[in-house]
Amino acid sequence: MSDRLLERLGAASGLVGAVLGPIGFSLFGGTALGDSLNGGSKQSLAAAITAPAPAQAFLGNSLDVLSSCLLIVFAARLWARLRRAEGSPGWLSIAALAGFVLGIAATLADKIAFSALAAQAGHGLELQEAMTLRDVAMGSANLGFLYIGTLFMGCAAMVGLRVHAFPRWLSWGAAAVALVNLVLLLMPPTIAVPPLGFPLLFFWLLAASVVMLVRPETPAAAAGSPSLAPRP
Repeated sequence: MSDRLLERLGAASGLVGAVLGPIGFSLFGGTALGDSLNGGSKQSLAAAITAPAPAQAFLGNSLDVLSSCLLIVFAARLWARLRRAEGSPGWLSIAALAGFVLGIAATLADKIAFSALAAQAGHGLELQEAMTLRDVAMGSANLGFLYIGTLFMGCAAMVGLRVHAFPRWLSWGAAAVALVNLVLLLMPPTIAVPPLGFPLLFFWLLAASVVMLVRPETPAAAAGSPSLAPRP
């Protein structure tokens, strides 16, 4: 398998992962259990956990996990592009990769909690236990993606704008997404604001995947710049 094909597969993993994640979350949310978790009352949650969760809930959670795996592969592919463009020592590109992987790791807590809720629903799960699992799931998902949207997007934007690792519109888009997520991260939870950081992050991942499929190399590397050429 050629290096070019592997690079395209890495870029495509971001495209597939960014689509599967919302699909999986929607499938889980489309069940009575999932609907009761998304701003539902105690009464709706209590009613939802009295019956076993449908197969749709487990499928949705599995697709969400698969999305996270694919996005980690994409993050590694994107890191290679940033690192090649940034050159030595490349600490910003490493920080971007670390931010993405740590953020995905944080969101695994919500998948574990959702899985536990689905597995225990209809089998004697207590309301207080369900509420605790719900709070862990929603909190870890929100904070995990805000962390990715701030650290990963911020570092990727700096590399992109500094050494033209991406088209300028994509780099400025990353900077805008990072700013939105930073504001949301610092805002007190008592202030109700639209959760714009999550969809903006996924839209950027989709756009970056397409750009990397169309233009596998950075413009400078493609032009043969010795400072940005791939290392052996």
